[in-house]
Amino acid sequence: LKWVFDEIEKRHYAIKAKYGRKGDRIAKEKCPLVNELKQGQVYVVYPNDHIRLWDIPMPSYHHKNPDQHWEVLTGIHFDWTKETIASDGSNSSKTDEKLLFGLIYEKRNPKSGKSMKWQEVIDYLALEQQKGAIVWDKPFNEMKVATLAKTFERWLKRYEQT
Repeated sequence: LKWVFDEIEKRHYAIKAKYGRKGDRIAKEKCPLVNELKQGQVYVVYPNDHIRLWDIPMPSYHHKNPDQHWEVLTGIHFDWTKETIASDGSNSSKTDEKLLFGLIYEKRNPKSGKSMKWQEVIDYLALEQQKGAIVWDKPFNEMKVATLAKTFERWLKRYEQT
């Protein structure tokens, strides 16, 4: 590999000698020394020992280096507080989800009597939600049949073993 450095250095100084005063600028442009390469410049050595200088275009995006801070790069200041927001209890929990799954399962697969269709289940759940018997973060009266059926199928895979 030393021969590559020697060849580049020989070409560099030959250009400097050939062009006189302008030679230094031309040599730095056409055949810079390896330790003076600009960002995005590389020397490629081909199998026939031909050496060529290539300019590699830089991408339009910028990957953050570990020593850089993203606030300095973007100019956006970010701050947060460690206070928690009080919950009103309206969000559903895993327990609520499991109870709702059991209720829907009973309505769709009763031990005796006729099973409810999905729209009937939605109407029943919406009525119970209005009464306050069911706490759920989404209103059932706005829910589509396909949404409830898909949610139930997901719960069936999750809770069928229990």
